Amino acid sequence: MAKKIFSIPLNPMMDENYFNDIFIPFLNEYKDWIYDIYFTCRIEPFLQDAMGVPISEYDRNQVFENAMVIQEQSDIRVSATFNNVSVSPKYDNYKLFVENLKPLYDVGLRSATIPHGHWIAMGFKNHFPEMEIKNTILRKVATAQDYVSHAEQGFDYINLDRILMRDYDELANIKRAQKYFEDKHGRFVKIALLTNEGCLGRCPLMDEHFSYNNLKEENEVTYFHHEISKISCQYKWEKEDPAFFFKVATIPPFKKEYDELLKYVQIFKMHGRENLRVLEDTIYLVKCYANGNKILTEDLNINLDGVPHTELINWRKHIKRCKFQCWDCNYCDVIAQFKQKNAKN
Repeated sequence: MAKKIFSIPLNPMMDENYFNDIFIPFLNEYKDWIYDIYFTCRIEPFLQDAMGVPISEYDRNQVFENAMVIQEQSDIRVSATFNNVSVSPKYDNYKLFVENLKPLYDVGLRSATIPHGHWIAMGFKNHFPEMEIKNTILRKVATAQDYVSHAEQGFDYINLDRILMRDYDELANIKRAQKYFEDKHGRFVKIALLTNEGCLGRCPLMDEHFSYNNLKEENEVTYFHHEISKISCQYKWEKEDPAFFFKVATIPPFKKEYDELLKYVQIFKMHGRENLRVLEDTIYLVKCYANGNKILTEDLNINLDGVPHTELINWRKHIKRCKFQCWDCNYCDVIAQFKQKNAKN
């Protein structure tokens, strides 16, 4: 039976052919599996966000119009993303945002990611009573208490910190907290987990990466096109660390892992809002999962070739509770050594 478990990104960079020939047919065929479609939305005071994608004023309007057309034609809810935590939560910004969001609400927007708990606690939903409010992943909800605190502020849907994909014990605590909150307040607050971002688990530079994008001027390049990024990610760690693939905050691409995580979360947030290649991976994964495939990626042989089956099974089991504490564990390095050794033979 189909479940609406995937939150899918709308990439503003896709061209008309991709949009009409690939993306829309995918949505129509797999709509019973899609919870919503989240998209970049730029209105004052949020004219930049953590992804840093440059979008002209014309394109901002076009992205919103495309999203509303998708919602109307597919009957899949769309969700506006405002995740710039560097924008001050001061009251003037709150009033400005409410004023600028009202026209979008009036034409049918019913879901949004809001970066400031202050605004939600101040009565944001009084202005938008039918709006589903999500928190931003950048606020790093990583414990059951974090979840309860956000739910008490008034969020309807809580994105967990990506690191929890390797902390099943805390996921179980958060699941208990979800029931506790529902029993106490009569409100079921959904839990979502980002699945396939591909960033290093507990990346030491992630906050600075997002801060750069949040604060950059319109004429400045995004983080990965700036010289400061050359000491991170694909420019350094991915090249120098043979175990990089095994250490990233991406759920192992097996249906079994996704099914296990559904014991704790209701929604998988899929990546690809600023990267078409990742969006293609997302589309492929959703199709595979919906069709009951055990393997949810085309790249399994590339990334796991040479790893003995027994070792792979042990690794998949071990990382469910490793918490990305790599200093105290070398399991991913051991797996990478198997891959390197067998690749040479």
